[in-house]
Amino acid sequence: HNTLKFASTVKTIKVQAKAAKALDKDALVRDLKNEILELRKQLEQAKEKHDDEALKEIADHLEASHAIVAAQTRDWVDFEEENAELSKKRARSFIRSSSHEMFPYLANHSEDPHLCFKLVMHVPEGKEQSLGADISS
Repeated sequence: HNTLKFASTVKTIKVQAKAAKALDKDALVRDLKNEILELRKQLEQAKEKHDDEALKEIADHLEASHAIVAAQTRDWVDFEEENAELSKKRARSFIRSSSHEMFPYLANHSEDPHLCFKLVMHVPEGKEQSLGADISS
C-alpha cells in the first residue's frame, strides 16, 4: 500500500529543466562591484539611523561581496605566491612533526582546489613506512 501511495505521489512531480548559463566572470565582477557601491550607500544610511541590526547585516553582506570580488579577480601570480606560502607552512609542519617522531604525519595546509580532499604524507628519509593493509598477512 505504501509503495503504491509513494508511486502516485511521484507521478505528480513536475520537473522543469533549464539550460545551464555560462558564467561570465567579468559580468559577475562588474555586478558585484555595483552591489558593493549600493551596500556602502545602505551602510551609510543605517549609520545615520543608528540601526545596529541593519548595520551588522549590511556589513556582513558587504564583506562577503568583497571576498567574492577578490577571489574572482586574482591572477596566476597571486596563486603562485599563495602556493609558495603554503609550501613553507607544510615544510614547517613537517619539521615540527619530525622532531616528535610522529609518523606518518598527514597534513593538508592548502585551500588550492587541486588539493582539496587530498592528504599529503611526509615520510622521513631512511625510514620505511607502509600505508594501507598488508595483503600477505
